[in-house]
Amino acid sequence: MGGKAPQAPSDGPQAKDQVSLTDEESRIMPTPNGFEQAYNAQASVDIATHLIVTHHVTQHTNDKQEITPVLAKLGQLPAYLGTVDSLLADTGYFSQGNVEACVDATIKPYIAQKRQSHNPPLEARFQHQPEIDETTLPPVEAMTHRLSTKTGKAVRVESPEGASPSGSHRTVREPLDSYGSSYSSPFEYTKSQCTNNPGRLS
Repeated sequence: MGGKAPQAPSDGPQAKDQVSLTDEESRIMPTPNGFEQAYNAQASVDIATHLIVTHHVTQHTNDKQEITPVLAKLGQLPAYLGTVDSLLADTGYFSQGNVEACVDATIKPYIAQKRQSHNPPLEARFQHQPEIDETTLPPVEAMTHRLSTKTGKAVRVESPEGASPSGSHRTVREPLDSYGSSYSSPFEYTKSQCTNNPGRLS
């Protein structure tokens, strides 16, 4: 076949390679202010009390990989805090795998599948799909319908009345930042969770 034969990778750094000399475990990430050397800090918040219930710091720039570790941490919460039965997240967290992971953890997902208009027509705001038995639907299809119901829309706007009907059941939101794109977080000074590099500068 035509074309050039592939070349083996060369040893050592290349001319365009980049590395942080103060924190080699950080990564270049997109932020509202452009690309920065940073970490991706994640926080889950109980929307009824606004208390942070889990958090972790990661090198991943893509939030789609963060639902699974959050579910693992939620499963480790003390029983006296109540049962987490719902999870809200923005479109940056949506994937079929994440929806199915929530269902497997017996947590009902409300993950946005696309960006919504900030000013939808008045008629659209009051159009709701009827509640149905979702058990016969695939997880993503069930969630899509759930988000179009009156209850689902109430949860998506983070109404405490619609989202947390009793004190023993909790709805958490992932992440703390509503757009999932801010890497400046309340945990930015918890350096022990970010890196084990003893040479990191303060």
